[in-house]
Amino acid sequence: MRLLSLLPKEMRVLESIRKESDLTESKKGFTVVEVMVAAVLIASLVAGMLHMIKHANHFVELARDNTRVTQLIQSEIEDLRTLNWTDLQALDGFQSVTPQGAFVQQYADEYYCYRFVVDSSYDPTNKKWVWVYAGWIDSNNKTHWVYYFTQFSKDGLNDYYYRSV
Repeated sequence: MRLLSLLPKEMRVLESIRKESDLTESKKGFTVVEVMVAAVLIASLVAGMLHMIKHANHFVELARDNTRVTQLIQSEIEDLRTLNWTDLQALDGFQSVTPQGAFVQQYADEYYCYRFVVDSSYDPTNKKWVWVYAGWIDSNNKTHWVYYFTQFSKDGLNDYYYRSV
């Protein structure tokens, strides 16, 4: 009997617990403000990532162009090293350079290449100073220059190795 008398009371407690859980379940959604804040946060993260990707691509382009220009300069220096002293003396002054070789010619239109050859101030009859400059304009219309400086001397390596032109 006692069990039957407790049953309605327990049912009322269970009924009230069920009603409370129904109320809390109906309140489990996000508000419009919470959704908007989350959308703004996600949008700012995506915008930041896109900005980083843009800069990363620019740095890759810069590195690629710097490598190509270095190869252009190296090609010109190697050509100068094969000249004898008489031919090297004829190159006095500032001159535009047309690079040689298959790889260099493929990219020669995209880059500027110049050489500047002068007599050494320390020993003008036996030494030449040589600068080779190469430059390009990147996708942001900014000009970049790379140069290499070296010295050639009479009776140096260039007088023992000749090439036919």
